[in-house]
Amino acid sequence: MRTSWNIAVQTGALGLAVLLRLVAPGWLLILLVVSVVGLLLLAAPLITAVVTRRRGRLGWAVQAPFLALAVLMVVAGAWTADYDDQRDYLPAVELFGPGADLGLGRDELTGISEIAVLGYLGCLVWLLIALMATTRVRTIPRTG
Repeated sequence: MRTSWNIAVQTGALGLAVLLRLVAPGWLLILLVVSVVGLLLLAAPLITAVVTRRRGRLGWAVQAPFLALAVLMVVAGAWTADYDDQRDYLPAVELFGPGADLGLGRDELTGISEIAVLGYLGCLVWLLIALMATTRVRTIPRTG
C-alpha cells in the first residue's frame, strides 16, 4: 500500500470514530476531549502514518497493523458505551434510533467494545514492533 493511501485510511478512520463518538454525548466524550492522553491514543496511527510517509510503500508487515488499527478504532468508537447523568448511550444503537433492538443485550454489545479497545492497544504495540523491525539502519563506514 502506498503511504498516501495509508494516511487517507487513517484519516478516514479517525474522522468516522470521532463522528460516532459525537452521536453519544456523555462523560467519556468529555474526558477524551479534555485529556491529552486519549487524543494521542486516537491520533497515534495517523501521526505514525504521516511520519512513515517517506517510505513510499508499506510492506505487509507494517500494512497489516495499520489496517487493523483503522478497523478497531471504528468498531471501538461505535460500540463503546458512554454515560451521562440521565442514561447511557451506545453510538451504534443511537444511529438506528434510541432503544433500537439489535438482538443483543447491552452486556454483549459492550463486550464487543472491550475486545476492540484491547485489540487496538495490542495493534499499537504490533505496529511499533513492525516499524522497528522493518526500519533500515544506516551505518557510517569507519575511515582510518
